[in-house]
Amino acid sequence: MANPVLTEQRFELTSSLPTTATGVVTMTKAGVLSATGVLFVFLLAGATAGWWKFSSLLSPSAGVMTRGTTTTLVIAGITAFVVGLVAVFMPKLAKILGPIYAICEGFLIGAISKAYDARFHGIVVMALGATLAVALTVYALYATGTIKVTNRLRSTIIAATLGLLVLYVVLALISAFGGTNFISTGGPLAIGFTIITAGLAASNLLLDFDFIDRAIASGANRNYEWYSALGIVMTLVWLYLELLRLLSYFRD
Repeated sequence: MANPVLTEQRFELTSSLPTTATGVVTMTKAGVLSATGVLFVFLLAGATAGWWKFSSLLSPSAGVMTRGTTTTLVIAGITAFVVGLVAVFMPKLAKILGPIYAICEGFLIGAISKAYDARFHGIVVMALGATLAVALTVYALYATGTIKVTNRLRSTIIAATLGLLVLYVVLALISAFGGTNFISTGGPLAIGFTIITAGLAASNLLLDFDFIDRAIASGANRNYEWYSALGIVMTLVWLYLELLRLLSYFRD
């Protein structure tokens, strides 16, 4: 799922905050890093539970979900979506909603990862390594100024992300009515599409880093440390899932 948190509209709200308000503690990079670390602990805890739960409910056919597993995952997915959506419009609650989102999303990610690992042993480690490598590369390119986030680039990434969300909805509806979702069929078209979506997920990391720098420069309230951390976690989860699916195409 694409990252809906760190958008231009959210930054407009951030930039309107007073920079010299008395008693207001402003956000820092150290604070964002700390909050991100905490959310990843919750994400890992949820993923561990999801991995174990899926392992115990696997049907005889490796990687095939039972009805009970599907219901549990749907509940976790809906909870994560609703909590994440609320956090978008209520940044002050990100410190509370962030851990809830991380646990629920982690549970979902853990189960999905186990399903892939049951069919393609070792693929999860490869996907995690690829996600880390891409994230570090994007940060290096941003931090060194090799890639500058201009207004045009920012608008392009946001527009492409929103377009992708619409496409995901269309594909979901097609699948719901018995149609064929080309993403799940594999082949050159699915591979090419997944490469593009993985690239878009990586591009959203640029917006995350840019958002944080601009928010700090504007003197945003410390609450935005958790808000920013939640956005980073969402983007990395999206990137991981895209890379996991991409790797599976080459192992199938």
